[in-house]
Amino acid sequence: MLTKIMKWISMAVLLAAAMLWGSAVNSEFPQFLLGFVVCFGAGVVVTQAAQAKKYVWVGGFATMALLFNPLIPILPVRW
Repeated sequence: MLTKIMKWISMAVLLAAAMLWGSAVNSEFPQFLLGFVVCFGAGVVVTQAAQAKKYVWVGGFATMALLFNPLIPILPVRW
């Protein structure tokens, strides 16, 4: 039950963070912080999904973590 709650909360937060990503582009610190939060939340879901053997969720959230990684950015800075 805790995994399911954490998964849904993380999905909501990650979706909100992805929607706010464009507005955080103008300032570097909020973008780094937002990327860190998204990456951390996705990592939590990845570990819980891997323990539950839900590999579709692992793939989806691992991709999300890679795209919003603040240390090695993959997404363009300006959209």
